[in-house]
Amino acid sequence: MFSGNFECCYFELMYTLPPCDTFHLNLKTFIEGRYVPTTNLMVGDSIQVELRNNYSPYALVETSEGYLNDSGNCSLKYYYASNGTNYYIVIKHKNSLETWSISPGQTFVNDVLNFDFLSYSQAYGSNLRFLDSVPLWFGIYSGDVDQDGEIDLDDVLIVYNNSNNFLSGITDLNGDGITDLNDVTIVYNNSVNFISIRKP
Repeated sequence: MFSGNFECCYFELMYTLPPCDTFHLNLKTFIEGRYVPTTNLMVGDSIQVELRNNYSPYALVETSEGYLNDSGNCSLKYYYASNGTNYYIVIKHKNSLETWSISPGQTFVNDVLNFDFLSYSQAYGSNLRFLDSVPLWFGIYSGDVDQDGEIDLDDVLIVYNNSNNFLSGITDLNGDGITDLNDVTIVYNNSVNFISIRKP
């Protein structure tokens, strides 16, 4: 905008726009409690997926949220990644165990990264639950309802107490709309095996 004296004035935007480049992560995984072996499908749900540096202190680069569909597929977009750089992929879900990808990390090529957590070797510390023999698939552990990084007696008690009243919400591990004995069984089995986060 110009005045009669041709002096320029401008407005400063208070919002920083993201870079124009978009990086695409095509992820495939299943969540233990929500997976149905007879159909090889799962009850879909939202997940958060972090990109983290592959060197200490493994700082967060960016987080994206997406919908993990019944086939275990989720497409996510990132704006601050770069090609040729190794990142740890970290999956977070409301009542499942935080799960990290294998070392030394994964790399975008031409702005695209395809990665799956279907084999135990794809997770850091092989920290995945066996789900199915045909096809041979592994998935993310269910039951960390208090999100403290381990599936333990605290989680069992939370799920058990809610199962007495058939409540829904975070303690519904299999996604059927209520918390019941099926959910208690899932969290209990993982708690007796002292399942916890494995990360660098």
